Amino acid sequence: MDALLELIQEWIMQAPSTWADLGLPLTPAARSHILRVYGQFGLNIAVTGAALVASLYGLLPWPLNGALSPLVLVLGILGLHLWFASVPPIAERAGTRRSLLLGSAALQGALLHPIAAALDAASRGHGAYLVTTAALSVLCIFASLSLSVLYAPNRRLTALGGLLGAAVSVLGLLQFGALFAGADSAVHTVELWLGVMVFAGFIVVDTQAMVQRTEHHYAMVAARRAGAATSSAFHPKAVVEAHPDALGDTAKLYTDAMGLFVRLLLIALRRQRPNRDDDDDDGKRRRGGRRM
Repeated sequence: MDALLELIQEWIMQAPSTWADLGLPLTPAARSHILRVYGQFGLNIAVTGAALVASLYGLLPWPLNGALSPLVLVLGILGLHLWFASVPPIAERAGTRRSLLLGSAALQGALLHPIAAALDAASRGHGAYLVTTAALSVLCIFASLSLSVLYAPNRRLTALGGLLGAAVSVLGLLQFGALFAGADSAVHTVELWLGVMVFAGFIVVDTQAMVQRTEHHYAMVAARRAGAATSSAFHPKAVVEAHPDALGDTAKLYTDAMGLFVRLLLIALRRQRPNRDDDDDDGKRRRGGRRM
């Protein structure tokens, strides 16, 4: 897997249209790190999509093929994330951390099976089209927000992290209220659309924080090589702590994208339910008219 990512990185870095030609205000080292993050991010998305398709067609092993409760899958994803966080981000453990990240992506795809199946049933066989539309929408939103951050001349949007953290607490309260108000209530509608805005905001904040950490790390490494390590601002311990973690950055961005994707699916499902109810009412009326 590392060899594949290195091959992709070398191909892009040697392409005629280079990163420098795109005008990105980033150092070459930062561009290389961001490329590795997006390469792993694309791999995670591919694994999730493959797991979802395999689950819908019954190709996954029995425990993952709709037999396990969604709660069990959620606990499995949470366990893999905790295991991932406990493994130190060093080169010797990169393979373990990558396997945990991909395993979590596969379980996430299996967890999406009930939503996709319900969407297909509510749309009368158009579920694949709606899921694909939601996925493309997320990729467009992710790409546009990421490019806006990469081209931004300043890095001040990380201050929004505290506001987004408070919004997550509000989302939790709205989800709790939706349990009592019902899936068709206004509370659930507000929770879904607020969740879309919150996770879109997290994409911006996490991307900008990734760029800041990467540039800070390589600036400190360059200063150490230039002989500026005698200053307290360039302490070797600080350099180690600021080491860019490509897999850790990937995990954050992947979580943001999946949170956005799930809410778009739920919004599409809510919009399909009234149409199905209307069709059912029309069918009942027609059957009642024929009996009379």
